[in-house]
Amino acid sequence: MNFLRIKSHATNFLILIALFCACSVQAQSKGPIKPIKGKENNGSLKTEWPQDNSPGDMNECFDNDLGGKLSFANPDNITLPTPSPTELEFDLFGCLTPSNVDYDDLFSFYVPEGYSLASMRFVAMGPLFDTPLNFYFWYGDDAQPVFEPDVTVTGIYDDEVPTNNLLASLNTPLPSGWYTGWIEIGIPFSTTTYRLVFTLECDDNVPPTFTSEPGSLDASLECTDTEALEAVLDLKPEGFDLGGGAVKFDVVTDETTEGGCEGTYTRVRTWQITDGCGNVGAENFVQTITVSDNTPPVVEVADGEIVITDPAGYTLTNNDVIVDAYDACGTVTIEINPTQLTCAQLNTTVPVTVTVTDACGNPTQKIANITVKEDTGIKAPWTNNNIGNTANGSATQSVCSGLLTVKSKGFSTPQSDVAHFVYVELCGDGEITARVTSLAPAGGWAGVMIRENLMTGAKKMAVRSNGANALRRDVRTANNGTTQTQQSVIASNQPWLRINRTGNTLNAYASTNGQQWSFLGAAPITMGNCVQMGLFVESSNNNLEITGTFDNITVSGGVQPLMAPDEKFVKTEEVQTPQDATPTDPVFARPITTKAEKASQIKAWPNPTTGVFNLDLSSFAGQGVVVRIFDATGKEMISRVLMAGSATEKFDLSGFTPGLYLVRTETEGGQMQTLKLVFGDAVRY
Repeated sequence: MNFLRIKSHATNFLILIALFCACSVQAQSKGPIKPIKGKENNGSLKTEWPQDNSPGDMNECFDNDLGGKLSFANPDNITLPTPSPTELEFDLFGCLTPSNVDYDDLFSFYVPEGYSLASMRFVAMGPLFDTPLNFYFWYGDDAQPVFEPDVTVTGIYDDEVPTNNLLASLNTPLPSGWYTGWIEIGIPFSTTTYRLVFTLECDDNVPPTFTSEPGSLDASLECTDTEALEAVLDLKPEGFDLGGGAVKFDVVTDETTEGGCEGTYTRVRTWQITDGCGNVGAENFVQTITVSDNTPPVVEVADGEIVITDPAGYTLTNNDVIVDAYDACGTVTIEINPTQLTCAQLNTTVPVTVTVTDACGNPTQKIANITVKEDTGIKAPWTNNNIGNTANGSATQSVCSGLLTVKSKGFSTPQSDVAHFVYVELCGDGEITARVTSLAPAGGWAGVMIRENLMTGAKKMAVRSNGANALRRDVRTANNGTTQTQQSVIASNQPWLRINRTGNTLNAYASTNGQQWSFLGAAPITMGNCVQMGLFVESSNNNLEITGTFDNITVSGGVQPLMAPDEKFVKTEEVQTPQDATPTDPVFARPITTKAEKASQIKAWPNPTTGVFNLDLSSFAGQGVVVRIFDATGKEMISRVLMAGSATEKFDLSGFTPGLYLVRTETEGGQMQTLKLVFGDAVRY
């Protein structure tokens, strides 16, 4: 096995490579290169040579390598590796193995263009015993060892290895061309190894040049075309060296300048060409890559349905209309038009224009068709139920109009009620007011009621209208007792109804405008502290469904209005009843004097909240207060008993789902209040 060692003059390090490598573009051979036994790893077998320049191991020698004696017409051809200015020394390891023929080495090699042969010398050998080694050398156009050698060195012993230049007798350096060497030992069975060093000199002062046309590697690309960009970055210029040697291309600068918008830039790469002798080309080669963005972003929209839960309308978000929006080169901005859906668009399909624009101003526009609906469910703390099995009723309330619609079948008797009831719990004193806006078909009743429970024979007071010209006040003072009904013939358009509870006394009123009230009567009814207060519709026939509608629904005692807009609230007023009035007196048609009462208010902030909020109970300072917090379904989430003071109380909703919450307070005196609290900025109600 034969190896070349490449030695750097500059750094004095050794690089060991396998000889007989046919890959060099510089190498030439006079005939086919013989395959080398024992060569592995795609022809690259590396060996760590001793640092003391001792001979190699005889076990590495094989037949038919430089340890084989060949005919003069077919010497071993050595391929020297491509040299460079800092790698001009090459080691040759040869073996003279015991054999009746295998004791001479004959080899030829070629010095590539642009280089000359400066010297050859032995650096180690052994063992020679008493038999000397001879060296012969030929050069020239033929360099075949059939003539007298140009150099002869004889009598070389292992203890006197000549380290001087074996070619000192010649006019060195010798030019590029073919050379032949012959290592000879006098007798066989010597088992001798040797190491021979070739030293080359660079013989080229002409710089190489680029052959690629200027701008031939330039490219203008879209930022989305990553494959094309990779291909352009793999490009390299071409060039040549007059000396015929190999050239290399190095990127000496690689600068990127950002463009006018995200994802665009100009990249300039500058190459330098260098030949094997270190000569650098006089001019550099420049490649300019311009990356632009003229491709609009991608957007996918989806048609959908939006349910309005707030009379103010609904503000669209990106998630309402966009499935996906992106740009391959950078960020995007999104514009939605219109952004606000209103009650005026209820039950229509609104085309929403979605415009997505990338950082370079390229737009994509699509339409999402959004159907507008409204939430018509009964909201906490209110609920609705049938009274009696044959009512088969239902109730809805429009968020947009605030109109409450109640339907019911069946009919009531003096001892048993049948109706559909929308109600809220009232503990202590309180009041309910509402306006009946319609009732159809004829034959039914709609009104307000306070009753002890949902049993058909529960104690109660109710005020109801037939939607035309009659009012009835119903009173049942004992469970399952007979209802006492008082009917009044009234003028048309007197749809406002009210019941007031103070202690065990319930008072009934009616009005044409919600401001001036007529007293319909009072009744003492002993019920529990907590009762049910609300609105109802009843029919007069099991098969006749009556539909009644209400608006301007207000309550006192701290119960939240039934989602009515703020501007439709009616102030609670104290009705001054004449001292001589009795429950059987006729309806008073004259205006009633009123005195406004300002109730103590609770306050919460921040509202909306991100979780923690403050509750101001200072208007109830010195009183015990029960604070209850309900979610939108009416489920109680927090209950706390406090002694109200001047300091605010902190509450934390962070552990619950964002949405609408109701905060209800009740003082030890029975005063109740409720306020709406929004948890989470993205939630609208």
